[in-house]
Amino acid sequence: SGARVVDEIKPLQIFRLQVRADDADRVMALLRAHGEVISAAEPEGEQVADVVPDDALYKAFQWNLRRIGMEQAWDMRPSARDVIVAVLDTGVDVNHPDLRPNLMLDQGYDFLDDAPSPQDDESHGTAVAGIIGAIGNNHDGVAGIAWHVKLLPIKALNSQGRGPDSAMVKAILYAADTGAKVINISSTGTRYSAALQTAVQYAQDKGALVVAAAGNTGDVDNAINYPAAFDGVVAVGAIAQNDQLASFSQRQPYVALVAPGVDVASTAWAGAGRGAYASQSGTSIAAPHVSGAAALLWGLRPDLQASDIVNALLTSADKPPIPDQGYGSGILNVARAVASLRLGIPPRGQNGVTLQPSRPQTAEVPAPPPLPNEGRKWYFAEGSTRSPFDVSFALQNPNPQATTAHFLFVTPEGKQTPYDMHLDANSRSTLHANDVMPSSEFATIVSTDLPVYVERSMYFGHDGHSSPGARQPAKTWYLAEGSSVPPFQTWVLLLNPNPMPTTVQMRFMREDGSVVDHGELVAPMGRKSVNVNALFTTSGFATQVTADQPIVVERAMYFDNGNGGHDTVATSTPGKTWYAAAGASRVGFDTWLLLENPGSTPANVKVQFITDNGNVVTQTLFVLPHARNSLYTDPLVQDSVYGIRVDSDQPIVAERAVYFSNGTAGYDAAAVPAPAAEWFLPEGSTTGSFDEQLAVLNPQGQPVNVEVDFRPEGGDPPPPQKFSVGAMSETTIDINPFALDENVALRVIADKPIVVERVSYFARPTGLGATNSTGLTR
Repeated sequence: SGARVVDEIKPLQIFRLQVRADDADRVMALLRAHGEVISAAEPEGEQVADVVPDDALYKAFQWNLRRIGMEQAWDMRPSARDVIVAVLDTGVDVNHPDLRPNLMLDQGYDFLDDAPSPQDDESHGTAVAGIIGAIGNNHDGVAGIAWHVKLLPIKALNSQGRGPDSAMVKAILYAADTGAKVINISSTGTRYSAALQTAVQYAQDKGALVVAAAGNTGDVDNAINYPAAFDGVVAVGAIAQNDQLASFSQRQPYVALVAPGVDVASTAWAGAGRGAYASQSGTSIAAPHVSGAAALLWGLRPDLQASDIVNALLTSADKPPIPDQGYGSGILNVARAVASLRLGIPPRGQNGVTLQPSRPQTAEVPAPPPLPNEGRKWYFAEGSTRSPFDVSFALQNPNPQATTAHFLFVTPEGKQTPYDMHLDANSRSTLHANDVMPSSEFATIVSTDLPVYVERSMYFGHDGHSSPGARQPAKTWYLAEGSSVPPFQTWVLLLNPNPMPTTVQMRFMREDGSVVDHGELVAPMGRKSVNVNALFTTSGFATQVTADQPIVVERAMYFDNGNGGHDTVATSTPGKTWYAAAGASRVGFDTWLLLENPGSTPANVKVQFITDNGNVVTQTLFVLPHARNSLYTDPLVQDSVYGIRVDSDQPIVAERAVYFSNGTAGYDAAAVPAPAAEWFLPEGSTTGSFDEQLAVLNPQGQPVNVEVDFRPEGGDPPPPQKFSVGAMSETTIDINPFALDENVALRVIADKPIVVERVSYFARPTGLGATNSTGLTR
């Protein structure tokens, strides 16, 4: 037929053929004529992953943002929602619709008139603010670099664009004291000021990054300008659309890098007579491009210092077209800078999955039957809002009717605090427990009249952990993971939901074969925390908990001096088969499989590691009676992302723990006993530095079609994403491109049973962290 096979996707038996362009239709017709052996023949399409905002003036006028790679940067979903950028200028139009949602109006200030209103009366400051943080993708006006950012408007220049050094000094000090991470100064002066330099140093000592215009007399006297020339200040020059230096841009050795600064469209103060949007030129217009980029980088990695942000900006810059010190390190490239600072997480798998957002018919998944009209209860034994913990509950109501979640918080002493929360139909909602139970330790029971799914998340130090609730109490619980070896601190949390006191017996099965027994009495409707390190030290262990009444058990482990940790609800029934979807042995990641044998007969165990390229690695184990076995998986499955299947000839319990960032962060989940065709994941976020991933394990001997439905906490849901996963394969999907800057719940359905987990990586000012949960089934 003239066709040549150039590639084969083995898990799906897909062949890629090369044919002459003028022969393509004939070859496809020939292939389609053999429907008994060829299910489909189609021209190869192209996947494009660019975010293009729908702002009215973007395509026609905002060449500047395309030049610095913003569409590619936005595709990586950075957010600066919690980053404060101070705009020290002529003020800002406080009523501008493209700026007002991002303005910190209650903290803005006018240092010329010593007044709390920083209203612009020239338009220059409004233009600077718009480049940094005009609302993007809102169908109106222009887009800023950071669509969600905290803009602190400070007026230090008058209606002629001039102001005394003393006003700028006060503005810098105020911005630093108000918590600004980035201070944009789009004004210059040719006279050195010791007071101004001292103010800049004050801000830098507080951790702020000061960005300044390099100066606009490069074609006249090319004089040194301040504060651009001060040490540590990021001085920004200007380029035109052809990448040539603007004639006016300073050619000085203090220039750090350049950005667009000629005919740049932005927001404007209508009082200046040019409407709500106008174009301006100058290094003062180039500087806010760098400030906006710095805000995005800090939103992505709040754990970094100002010097790290500067280094990322400079090392990622595009090389200038000609050697000239006026370019500094080069031309700002935000896409490359964002990519360089993305969290050190395992790359998404490229094998066995094909997203088809524009052709959903390629992976149709039958809809499951309606959920049963029945109430639910979820039990959480862990919970603390004492410093440094921040606790929230994510609730997913997948029903077409609204309902109410009835919270009951239970303290160690048995005090009960009820709280009701309305849940809209088909919604995802969040309850911030610190607002209801401040500075408290508690367990929680959540009751709903309809099937609702609930997870609890706790953040502390630089890390966090998430866990779904237990569906019902039980008299026996098992935990395969646990360690009192430094730096680990392990706590077992007990919830007694009964009206009578409960006697609890705990058996810790240590790795050396010895057993430690410990008893506790838990008050009626009470909660108790047991610190295992106080009972024995320097041992890994599994735990069996038995009680004379049904209770609920969780285990939390903390490390890195309490700044890192993970948590899981216990397992109530041992089994012979277990699954986990999210394992990683990529550089910087360590994965452990923990197996607990609570019975009196040795267990022969087969472990299958199912990778993202369709390979399966098998390892056999022997677990002694009343013992725990720890398997470090990285040497067995190197440089891979994978799921796990465990088969045993005796009932056992399995957990999987992952550590990263030099062992200072991690996540853990109890394995699930069976795949399912429908999963719910209430928790999840793509806001700020969060990078949410969905791990999907297909343990079947044939490909499976999968659909992911999104339920953001605010706004309309994006379209479902449909894809296929090859036989005996794992794949990981990045959720961020499909749910922009949202708290989002997921519903995952498939045409054959699968296993899913969610891992959310994030950065905090003191380091990296992650939370993790397996999906919840009907």
